[in-house]
Amino acid sequence: MHEFSAAYAHEAGDHFVFEGGVDWPNEVFPLSPPEGAGGSGHVGNDDYYGVDRSWYVGDGYAPPVFDAQGREVENIDPKSNRVENRMVDLQRDDYVTVEGIEFAGFAALAKGRPYGSCAALNINNGGSETRYESDQHITMNDLAFVDFEMRVEPADDSHCALVFGGTGRPWGGQSIIENSLFEGPAEGTYGNAINNVGYIENDVVRRMTGMIYPSGHGVVSGNVLEDCGYPKLPPVAAGESTAELHLNTLEINDAEPGGTFYVYDNVIRGSGRGCESSALHENTYYFNNVLTRIEGNPPEAEGTNSARERYWNNSIEGSYGGTGPCFMSDHGETLGEIVVQNNLCVTTSREVGARGGDHPLMANVVREDANLALAPSRLTANHYRTAGERLPFAPSTASALGRRAGRNLHAVCKGPLEPLCFDTDYARARRSLARPASRRWDVGAYQFH
Repeated sequence: MHEFSAAYAHEAGDHFVFEGGVDWPNEVFPLSPPEGAGGSGHVGNDDYYGVDRSWYVGDGYAPPVFDAQGREVENIDPKSNRVENRMVDLQRDDYVTVEGIEFAGFAALAKGRPYGSCAALNINNGGSETRYESDQHITMNDLAFVDFEMRVEPADDSHCALVFGGTGRPWGGQSIIENSLFEGPAEGTYGNAINNVGYIENDVVRRMTGMIYPSGHGVVSGNVLEDCGYPKLPPVAAGESTAELHLNTLEINDAEPGGTFYVYDNVIRGSGRGCESSALHENTYYFNNVLTRIEGNPPEAEGTNSARERYWNNSIEGSYGGTGPCFMSDHGETLGEIVVQNNLCVTTSREVGARGGDHPLMANVVREDANLALAPSRLTANHYRTAGERLPFAPSTASALGRRAGRNLHAVCKGPLEPLCFDTDYARARRSLARPASRRWDVGAYQFH
């Protein structure tokens, strides 16, 4: 690592390349480009912070490592004069690509940080103390976040996230994070992985109490989300409390007016008590997802009286360890329409969608049909793989009970819904297969061929 001392004048599309195999220690952070045009690219010409795999030290390529070394990165925001904890701060910078970098040792340890002041990679555009906007057109690819620690109260106070975008207009629906890893420690950790990015694709998040929170509009697909507060919460520091903690594997934070989310081909394994496996907001299409080890709430419909949510061809272990329903509504909210079709619900309950209790499906129109509820103990006899097998809940033979028992939804497979006409790729672990154009579909996320 060598200090740069030459004069520099920014131009849109500038590239900043970090040599492979080089560690950047805590004291060099935050990396903070000028705000606004002085730190932004423009359409078709992103500023770039990344790598050249032919340039590295050592015997073979390894990514550059931004290493906070288990300590907070304290910096003073010049506008608000508040203390912040950010490693890379892209505040008010648009059209930027960040690629190929490992973020290690991020820490959120101090209590009382303001909302939005804590991130390994900040794409929050600032705004007022009550409304935080997101940067626009940020592309994050092939990143790794490892060896981080976020204690419960600092994380909850500031909604600390490894990638933090703002919740206000304009939302983060023009940004994407893909092909990236968020690897929590063996005992788990508090805090969030991704806040307020619209497109979250082909990422892996493990052992965190808050995982992904898309906002605006976008696509959430091909992700593996594993062990959200499961099988138990991470250790708590002396004097801290989890009483106000809100756990989520996936929660759509907010949808812009008319904003739609397409949530498909995700694998959720291990969602603990109190953890919402999928909290879905406004207009959402939720299909081809496979959920196992669900101790907390199942996918949950939230939104206004005009919201429309579709749950098609999912394979889900019922809530509360396979004893409860596979879909419910948020308490007290009535949506415009909820459609639940072609789902395999692995539960000892007879309810695919909740009908009683505190969270029944509530909408002006609720449509449930062509679903199959099957007790875990009956999977093998009915020709399905169990939760512990590879590709859980996949049909094992052509005699599977839900074979050709679903509705044919081929007519809706247009535009962003084209993936519905193929079965799940199980977060890229298998080749997806085409569903038939005319005959009945199989129930669940898989199509038997």
